[in-house]
Amino acid sequence: MVNPDGAEFDIATGAFALWRKNRQPTPDSLAIGTDTNRNWDTLWGCCDGSSADPNDADFRGPSPFSAVETAQLRDWVDSRVIGGRQQITAHIDWHTFSELVLWPYGYTTDDTVPGLDADAAATFRALGEAMAATNGYTPRQVSDLYVTDGSIDDWMWADTASGRTHSRCTHAASYRAASTPPTTSSAGRSPATPPQWISC
Repeated sequence: MVNPDGAEFDIATGAFALWRKNRQPTPDSLAIGTDTNRNWDTLWGCCDGSSADPNDADFRGPSPFSAVETAQLRDWVDSRVIGGRQQITAHIDWHTFSELVLWPYGYTTDDTVPGLDADAAATFRALGEAMAATNGYTPRQVSDLYVTDGSIDDWMWADTASGRTHSRCTHAASYRAASTPPTTSSAGRSPATPPQWISC
């Protein structure tokens, strides 16, 4: 879990409060929390897919990786580079509330952009649709839901769209599976992705 303090705060009253940020204080503000899915450095704050206002639910933080959670996860992912090659080949980002399988990019509504060509986009779609077919979820590109920037989904796939290179070296197929709390979908199906999709 990337946001344990935010999750604990969200359920502290015994009911979901729909709190999405962590509980980290914001410098020079009374506002609390950074949206840990807008705090990654790939096209951070680029495209109206996050907020610069610390009071907003999608506040991206004062800088990329300013949230301790994202910085720690970044360091762990980078530690998986062995012999110059990233060992992580697939990534599933579990969220709650919706019943969706999502793939990059989130920063743009275009299906193909530098770093995500037609073949890669078609592969994302085919695998996303296959994953969704196992549990009735809706498959779509992240930005078909709404534009997000500085997200883990985009970061895990590539930094090439921003013209940067990174020690991850290879693309990791990145999916977000969003499920309805607590453990079953509205149709009574388990939100869990079958094991064959989580093995990397």
